[in-house]
Amino acid sequence: MELTESNHGDVVILSISAHIFGDTDSMYLKDKVKNLVSKAKHKVVFDMKNVKLINSVGIGILMACWTSLANVGGKLKMVNVSEKVNGLLEITELDQFFETHDSLNETLESF
Repeated sequence: MELTESNHGDVVILSISAHIFGDTDSMYLKDKVKNLVSKAKHKVVFDMKNVKLINSVGIGILMACWTSLANVGGKLKMVNVSEKVNGLLEITELDQFFETHDSLNETLESF
């Protein structure tokens, strides 16, 4: 998994370039968010532009990331979510947890 980190003020943007299937690479995402929480970085955006597929284990990883941030009063938001991934979030009713936006500027302004 390729994970690129950038910052915009106090918001950390993680650009993900891989499927999220719960493999060793995907577990890196969960560890990365835990590391951000330990550094008191509680506003995180997942740029999902290059994520085309997520399986059930990958959904669990996303929920673990959301929970890690929610437990410290933080927020996890997503941008550039594909129709397929967004449909999966809706079917599983996880869209109530994950706030999604169409543009990065819109996402950053929502904090």
